[in-house]
Amino acid sequence: MSANNFILISEQTKDTYKISENDAESNIEIKNIGTFDSLKTAVEKAEEYISGPEIEIEYGIRFSLNKIVNTELIKKDFDKWNERKKEVDKSILLDDFFFYEREIWWCSMGKNIGVEVNGKDEGFERPGIILRVFNKDMVWILPITSSVKKSKFYYNFIFNKIEQFVMLTQIKTISSKRLRRKIGTISDSDFEKILTEFISLVKNETPPVKAGNLGGRSH
Repeated sequence: MSANNFILISEQTKDTYKISENDAESNIEIKNIGTFDSLKTAVEKAEEYISGPEIEIEYGIRFSLNKIVNTELIKKDFDKWNERKKEVDKSILLDDFFFYEREIWWCSMGKNIGVEVNGKDEGFERPGIILRVFNKDMVWILPITSSVKKSKFYYNFIFNKIEQFVMLTQIKTISSKRLRRKIGTISDSDFEKILTEFISLVKNETPPVKAGNLGGRSH
């Protein structure tokens, strides 16, 4: 399943809630997941769907509701991430903790807002390539997805015999505390190509920003 999507929970009639998988750029429904008779059940079913082994929904769950509801139902992931973020912030880096450009790490990306890429699973983690090391505390990373992306806003490469896609528009400054586990190192040639594609995007490929547009991202 493509990560180019989000889950929408929409209120249909009184106490009836539909779950659908929608394209993140066009907002068009691409799959009807089901209809449920309570918001609580709909949220639980949506979270169950996202957690499926073949599912990667990078934009999480969105809501279209006709009335104010119990916000506890829709802030649960943020609360989970806040607890995890406190643990990450308290972590102490060892003196021999080193990291370098070209390396791929599992990063604590968190639960974020709107089109910002999220981490996955209980740890809210996602792989990222270290694009630039500024000092022992701060790096630039570019997140990675294994979902197929055919767009100028991604760079695809093979790593450990698996095709991966770099999200060129999702460059992020992070604390080195968010670097959790090293996965490996990409080749010099792939790294140079990623730099070239990223610089080209910054100079020439900046798309127009408008309502309903993802600022140039195709997922």
